[in-house]
Amino acid sequence: MIPIKLQLINFLSHKNTEIDFTNLNAICLYGENGAGKTSILDGMLYALYSYTSRGRDDSLIKLGERKMRVEFLFEMEGTLYKVIKEKEIGKTKNTSLYMVTPDEEVLVATGERVDEYIESLLGMNYDTFTSTFFLLQDNAYRFILATPTERYKILFDILGLEVYQEYRKVASYSKREAEGKVTFFSQQIADRVKIVEGKDSLVKSLQNVEQELSRIASIRIESEKHYIDKEKDLSTILARIKEIQKITSTDIEKEILNSQKKIAQYQATVRMKPQVEEALKQKAELNQKLTNLFESERIVMKEYDEAKAKYNEVVERENKVKIQIEQIESKIREYSIRIEQSKKTVADYEKVANLLNQVPCGGVGQYATCRLIANAVESKEKIPQVQNTIKQYEEEIKKFEQEKKSLTQILQKIAKEKEQVIQYGKSVSQKVKELQAQKDALTKQIEEVEKLCSMQSAVASAEKALEMEQERLKQLEQEKEKLAQTKQEEQILAKLYKETLIQVETLKKQVTELKNSETELIRQKSQIESQIELCNKAELELKELQIQLDKAKKNAYIYSVLDEAYEKIPKIMFTNYIVALESKVNEILNRISNTGMQVELVTERQTKTTKTVKNTLDIIVSDIIGERRIENFSGGEKTRLTLAFTVALSELASKKAGHRILTLAIDEPPGLDMQGFKDFASTINQLIQEGMFAKCFVISHSGELIDEFEQKIKVQKLNGSSEVMVEV
Repeated sequence: MIPIKLQLINFLSHKNTEIDFTNLNAICLYGENGAGKTSILDGMLYALYSYTSRGRDDSLIKLGERKMRVEFLFEMEGTLYKVIKEKEIGKTKNTSLYMVTPDEEVLVATGERVDEYIESLLGMNYDTFTSTFFLLQDNAYRFILATPTERYKILFDILGLEVYQEYRKVASYSKREAEGKVTFFSQQIADRVKIVEGKDSLVKSLQNVEQELSRIASIRIESEKHYIDKEKDLSTILARIKEIQKITSTDIEKEILNSQKKIAQYQATVRMKPQVEEALKQKAELNQKLTNLFESERIVMKEYDEAKAKYNEVVERENKVKIQIEQIESKIREYSIRIEQSKKTVADYEKVANLLNQVPCGGVGQYATCRLIANAVESKEKIPQVQNTIKQYEEEIKKFEQEKKSLTQILQKIAKEKEQVIQYGKSVSQKVKELQAQKDALTKQIEEVEKLCSMQSAVASAEKALEMEQERLKQLEQEKEKLAQTKQEEQILAKLYKETLIQVETLKKQVTELKNSETELIRQKSQIESQIELCNKAELELKELQIQLDKAKKNAYIYSVLDEAYEKIPKIMFTNYIVALESKVNEILNRISNTGMQVELVTERQTKTTKTVKNTLDIIVSDIIGERRIENFSGGEKTRLTLAFTVALSELASKKAGHRILTLAIDEPPGLDMQGFKDFASTINQLIQEGMFAKCFVISHSGELIDEFEQKIKVQKLNGSSEVMVEV
């Protein structure tokens, strides 16, 4: 993996930083603390793994901003890739990976698939990458200062040997599973062998049961046939006995008595024949009389209706005259009131006119203008007029009284006529009542005759029934004579019925017992057949179980071999890698150490208590002074050791991944003196020149180390944001 170009937007302290690494190889990033140097390495790590030494996603967004973007162009095995990652606070990250050609950018993966693709492309995870190629701040001495056990695990993980532990777990589990199947199938086979061993005995038992079942079935069929025949005989005997019992002397005597009663009833009906014939003769005569009565009734009713109409007409005339009289009386009362009013008026005029008799002038001359006198004169003049009107009213009253008298006489005549009509109506009504009484009596007589006539068919039927019943009475008397003879037959049949019933019950019991025996034998047969079926099934299962057992044994052997192999293979591989690692570390130390530093790597150690061999990774360091603990070496010597191990581990990791990771990054190599700075920088340049790495990034605050590099990137903070400047 070779970095080509990196763009950081709102990433950590970088507002908008873009760096082109195309013409850079051994690069020193320098600047004050907090300027954003390590953030450049973190940007590359985030682009590759979505993770950094400072966390991930929202925690990496520049303070005060809501969205960041990282774009990283890198080369891998001659192919250019560009990864773009954008993250907004509280939202899902947008990630894309492109394969870059001179003509186009081809989308390779998106989302979570991008990190998986890059990890597969690099051949290692984040922990391995940061343990071998990117040694971040405070992580430089991680490998050499770790405990032997931790160091063993770090190297084990770097080499990817943990996969063999997983393989061994699977193999060990599969071995136990296969051994369990061997035990299971062996027990299953033993169980089925026991089942199969009893098959011959079961077959013989089945034959015996089938023979006995056939014998009992034959006996049962014969017994059932005999039983059915006896039941038929029993039914026939019982039917005859019931038939005889129905014809008892008491029953026959009852039937004879009933027959005699019916004959008496029929005879009584037949005796009505003369009366019926006489009624048939009277029927026509009576109907004619009734018709005549209806005609008379019609005539009388017509007279009654005429009388009623005459009465209504008289009453109507009477009411009209009464109304006229009432009208005349009303007129008389009206004129009488007018006369009284006129007389009062005359009296009032006379009273006013008397004023003239009391004045000397008489109301003439110069006094004629007096209002009182004028009224008196006017009243005196009106008196004759009013008196004349009174006379006219009195004349009118006389006329009305004369007319009233005339109408009263007419009313009296109408009253006499009305009385005559009422008397005539009463006589007609009496005739109607008399005719109704005659009609009712005649109707009753006709009903009695009709009743007798209706018996005509009954008399004829009674004559026929009488003849038949008399014949039946003769038969009953004959049967009564025969009954005495059937009593003896009934006694014989009763005895035979008891004997046959005993035989039927015996046969029924015998058939039931045979059926029960048959059922039990069928049950035994079914049970034996089921057991034989189990034997047959067990025989078939034995073959399959034997195949499964052989397969399980084979698998148990294979997984046992694999279990042992997966235990030994990583140890062998680890030992081989350790030899190469030790050789490479000493080779690099020869270049950068002037004290003759050499290392020896020990992978096994015997425990003090159990005396067992334990996996470990001890680093024995020696120089011209002799062997010492790593902690006792100076910072510069530790840094040289770290650089040597880093380069050696990087080479091993590249071989393990199947391709080379041509980039190395070291953040703040500590403890170097002036010569150490020169040796360190010289080694980095030499690694570049030899093609071990294409890009080497070193972060430092030391001016002496910075001066040893020709290619530098200065990082400084301006207005709260990191700015970079490439110096070549």
